[in-house]
Amino acid sequence: MEKKRASPFSSYKEMIMPQWFKPGIVGAFIGAIALAIVGFTQLGWVTTNTAEFMALKSTDAAVVKALVPVCVARAQMDPETGPLLQELGGVTSNRTRRSFVEKAGWAKMPGEETSNSNLADACAEALGELAAA
Repeated sequence: MEKKRASPFSSYKEMIMPQWFKPGIVGAFIGAIALAIVGFTQLGWVTTNTAEFMALKSTDAAVVKALVPVCVARAQMDPETGPLLQELGGVTSNRTRRSFVEKAGWAKMPGEETSNSNLADACAEALGELAAA
């Protein structure tokens, strides 16, 4: 008959957990979830994708703001600017104004094949203010 081998761990006692351990783990888990909810809703935490989207949006706005004077200068250098600005001043729809500026080519930057619609909107607004003045 074979002799049973004793387990190498047979001399160790079973690990005894303190009574507070399980409620402590549950409390830590609930606290982590609560912290995440408060952080994302109230403290302004954002995910990487949201941060990248916000940065891209901010960058686009800065580029448009920097290019509006170029667009206005191109419009002022256009020989047909006078009548076009008067016509632009009579247009009330933002979409029509943007389309007007895009067709005139003022929002199309050198080297670009198409006009930037955000630039066209901002340029149309600036030109509308010039026409009103």
